[in-house]
Amino acid sequence: MGKTYFYYQIVRGIDNRPVQPNRATKSVSVEYTYQEDLITKEAMLPELEALCERLAERLQRHHLKGRTITVKFKFHDFTIMTRSHSLSALINDKENIIQTVNIILKNAPLEDKKVRLLGVGISNFELAAEKKKDNTPIQLKLF
Repeated sequence: MGKTYFYYQIVRGIDNRPVQPNRATKSVSVEYTYQEDLITKEAMLPELEALCERLAERLQRHHLKGRTITVKFKFHDFTIMTRSHSLSALINDKENIIQTVNIILKNAPLEDKKVRLLGVGISNFELAAEKKKDNTPIQLKLF
């Protein structure tokens, strides 16, 4: 039966593979849904800064640093837009996260859009933190 049977079961919600709860973290994010839509970038900025502060606290608590910041915008019609920006250095502090989010917000096409949800996330964590169990070498990035 092979893969055909596997996908037959999966599309019906049947997945008997064991859960692996202790795997490497790939991303961390925070988001908030607002009762009233945010219309201007000026209204979004303090909200994004508060999310950045929460994100930085979580990163520091778990000793994580990442390179790619992603901002999520969900609009009043429930469509979603994400924008990301990658950095050369690893970060986990509020100031650098806010600075990167400001760049993303400045370039985001949000004219005439009503934002219902904002989210900020970080990914692309340090490779050294992902210790390989079999002690094989890790390929480092050049840039």
